[in-house]
Amino acid sequence: MGFLKRLVGAIFSFWFLLTFVALVAGAAALAVYRMHFVGGFSTQSADWSAFGSYIGGILGPLVSFLTLGAVLRTVYLQRDLLNTQKAEFIKLSDQQVASLQRQDEQLQLSREESARAMVQNHLSNQFRLVEMFIAHQQRQAEAMSAAAFRITELDQGTFAQRMEAAQPALHDKELAMKNVQELLNLSIKLSLTEFKNAKEINDLVAPSLLKVLTSGGAGENNDVSGGVIVK
Repeated sequence: MGFLKRLVGAIFSFWFLLTFVALVAGAAALAVYRMHFVGGFSTQSADWSAFGSYIGGILGPLVSFLTLGAVLRTVYLQRDLLNTQKAEFIKLSDQQVASLQRQDEQLQLSREESARAMVQNHLSNQFRLVEMFIAHQQRQAEAMSAAAFRITELDQGTFAQRMEAAQPALHDKELAMKNVQELLNLSIKLSLTEFKNAKEINDLVAPSLLKVLTSGGAGENNDVSGGVIVK
């Protein structure tokens, strides 16, 4: 089946048709010549000259026409080849552009994932820092509560005097508890807020932590229970 297709394609190909037309035209010219000029081969040079003029007059324009057709066919084939190459080049260029776009998208996604990972890591560190501050303030509040209790249990002075002496410790306890509440609120904000970069996290955390650090109070009166209250 494939051989027959190739054979038919060869039979009806352009170049085969040109050759066939040239052969048919030559045979027709000879047949017409023989129909009008019967007889054997002439020995006269004039007859051969006339025959050559006849054949040249018939086949010359035909060969020129067929040559022109071959040239036009070659031009068309070259044009088709150029169009095919152009289409292939455009297709290849589009594929390269699409490939570069996919690479750029993958690179952008990788950068975004890396940035999100850095932000998440920084956020986790800030959570741990806030939790450390909360635990410290809770210990301070417990320490001040214990100190105030020890002062009120002393045998020295009146109850009013002992309560007055315990006020600094109670004040520090309240301050520590207030700091704990503020740090808990900060932790909630960290949990509910979507951050784009580490700077946004720092802008939220830094003021609260700085306020806790500079609040004073807790720890300043750890020795208050060691004083002696006299009437």
